[in-house]
Amino acid sequence: MSEAVTPRPDSKKKAVPARSSKGSLIDVRHLVKVYAGGGQEEVKAVNDVSFSVSEGEFFGFLGPNGAGKTTVIRIITTLLAKTSGSIRVAGMDVERDGAEIRRIIGYTGQSIGVDGELTGRENLWLIGRLYHMPKSLVEERVEELLDVLQLKDAADRRAYTYSGGMRRRLDLGAGLVHHPRILFLDEPTTGLDPQTRNAVWEYLRRLHKEEKMTIFLTTQYMEEADQLCQRIAIIDQGKIVAEGSPTELKAAIGADIITVRITRDEAFEQSRDRALEIARMVPGVSRATIFDEGVSAHTADGGATLLEVLRRLADVGHAQRVITRTRDSETSGGVLTEIGLVTWRSLVKLTRTPVLLFFSLFMPLIWLVMFSQTFGTVFSSATSGGLPGGGSPTPLPYDYVAVLLPGITVMTAIQSASQSGFAMVSDLESGFMDKFFVAPIRRSSVLAGKLLADGLRMAAQAGIILGIAALLTLAGWRIPFATGVFGAVLIMFLAAAFGVAFSGLSNTVALRTKNTESTMMVSFSLTFPLLFLSTAMLPKALLPSWVQSFSTVNPVSYMADAARALILTGYDWTALGNAIIAIAAFGIILNGLAVMAFRAQGK
Repeated sequence: MSEAVTPRPDSKKKAVPARSSKGSLIDVRHLVKVYAGGGQEEVKAVNDVSFSVSEGEFFGFLGPNGAGKTTVIRIITTLLAKTSGSIRVAGMDVERDGAEIRRIIGYTGQSIGVDGELTGRENLWLIGRLYHMPKSLVEERVEELLDVLQLKDAADRRAYTYSGGMRRRLDLGAGLVHHPRILFLDEPTTGLDPQTRNAVWEYLRRLHKEEKMTIFLTTQYMEEADQLCQRIAIIDQGKIVAEGSPTELKAAIGADIITVRITRDEAFEQSRDRALEIARMVPGVSRATIFDEGVSAHTADGGATLLEVLRRLADVGHAQRVITRTRDSETSGGVLTEIGLVTWRSLVKLTRTPVLLFFSLFMPLIWLVMFSQTFGTVFSSATSGGLPGGGSPTPLPYDYVAVLLPGITVMTAIQSASQSGFAMVSDLESGFMDKFFVAPIRRSSVLAGKLLADGLRMAAQAGIILGIAALLTLAGWRIPFATGVFGAVLIMFLAAAFGVAFSGLSNTVALRTKNTESTMMVSFSLTFPLLFLSTAMLPKALLPSWVQSFSTVNPVSYMADAARALILTGYDWTALGNAIIAIAAFGIILNGLAVMAFRAQGK
């Protein structure tokens, strides 16, 4: 997109002083946001910005890309920390009262933050429940919004099948489901086709008129701000350069707008850029801007300027003759509900993602077959007279697969933990994480819900592996299961706890880098050294001496030894105690790092 508000050098426009903040619903005073770090030069994205918004007002923040619009709106909605200044929303301070502010606001970001694996109905239901709305009220509100947003026919389809316009309307509905007092919209129509954009405009007008809702809109397009907003602040390079009603601003920078629409074909962008260049050179045009369909030229006298604009644009063959001149709630649920909702979403996504299901259910079986063939012969040869140092030449009463089961269980848990980081990056990139952060829920609930889903998935995977092993015993394989069903449950618990601990590393990398490739690289670079420098695949007595040294300090070994004892010999309480201590220490350190990275989001 090109710039939306760039005054010509000879423009006589003067900034309008900020309105008094008395009685304002939103009051921003001397806001500054500085980005710095990594040895790079500081960037002042917002520089001493002050403005206010009244109850029931439709307020617009207008400016080009990089002007600071999104930074301001993310600070007000508590998604980003300010450097200095003060912000009050409904009399509450954004730093001290963030949780209370999030209860009364709705937010739709630039990214369409809907979950493609959930249906439209499920997306709206989840957001309503995250705002602690009672189930009956949520269901009623969801049906109402689906009807209003014209999504009822597609309500039970997964959102990834929706068109861009449908996804944008669904995202808008997510910001409205809890009847917010203030609705924040960050460039809600960017990238939409004209028909969908006009439909969104009409709905916003109706919403503002009928529900008396305060709406805060950021946009690049003067036309959009002019059509919708009662008052506009123009921001450029982090500073407010003008503020007032559309009529006041047009009087200051040109009262008429001449709109030129360009035919959409393969040369559309080149033609639009050429039209913008020409329009800026027309005498009497104070400012020319780009919008989705073409170019707008602002002038003090549209009648006198229109013919000159037409004459100069004759060379732009794609300019159409369609050239116009225009004139001016109740709550339900607590922390357990919050954790349960995040867990529910993660598990639903798992069941609806074939690739994740494959890795979760079938890869352990492939590894079981592959590693039993790879190490089985070596193990049989090395233990034909019993385990080295075992004190007895009697052949072992079990097959190698019984020794391997704990290793496959650990490997599966580590792989699943890596998927946790990938899911975290996906939520950050898609904008869905903002839905969690702007909802009035504890951030710890988001991380706890994701970890609980990880633990349940890993316990289920361990159960599947042990179930397959039990079936193998019916085929004559020697797998003793010395501790029976209770021992199997203990192994599932250990696998889940170990996997959740390792998820801390994956989530930390994901939150710090926000990059799938980095998360994958770190996870996989640690997976195999941890496995093969441990007792996961073979008992310690069969490992080379240098590997035995590493295995002594490897937490994977403690997990594998405890699980192996439960399968082969019985309850070894020393091994179980060591495993629990190692997993707890491992988990506290890695998930502590993940919590720190999670809290740093928005700093």
